[in-house]
Amino acid sequence: MEKQFPVAIDDPFCQIILQKLGFTFSTGSSSTTNSGGDANANSLSDEDLFSLIKRELGSILATIENVNDKVFDWIQKNLNISSPEKQRLFIRALVTVVVQSTIQGDKAESCRLNHDLLNVRTAILKRYINYDNNLELQALYAVQALNQHLESPPRLLGLIFSVLYDEDVIPEEIFYAWQKSSDPNETVGKGVALKSVTSFFDWLP
Repeated sequence: MEKQFPVAIDDPFCQIILQKLGFTFSTGSSSTTNSGGDANANSLSDEDLFSLIKRELGSILATIENVNDKVFDWIQKNLNISSPEKQRLFIRALVTVVVQSTIQGDKAESCRLNHDLLNVRTAILKRYINYDNNLELQALYAVQALNQHLESPPRLLGLIFSVLYDEDVIPEEIFYAWQKSSDPNETVGKGVALKSVTSFFDWLP
């Protein structure tokens, strides 16, 4: 079944990305359909998929209100994540935009976590991670990368880890798997991240 994207999306670059994902643009009496479907979706770069999700969900999450249902609706109507690789990219982008939406400030010392808001929005992460160990690990890599992007604000990563654990998004064994991981693709920011969550692992059962 064709997926239609709201006509309000009129940015040409955004439309190109969405067409690659196999979306149809509804303009009332007519529409433009990309028949490439899944083949084109598989050709979408990591950066383009990440940018799309950050842009569209970021606009929904740009409020302190509970907009979880709006996020669920947008994903259901506009994304069809089929391959494991696309699912991995989707989770990393989703975790990044959801967690970042609960952080006030954009660099180092200025960053503050809205703990209560993250508690509410973990429901979004739980729905799509869905207790998949591989996706749980990808979620932690995403938070690691976000921490690096924000220049490692003091205590921030430990606070985020605590919420993810307390809200049953990530189980303790996956935190330990992240801690011990030596994946060469995930080294950026890993050393700093490990140092910043020492107290979290001291506390973890």
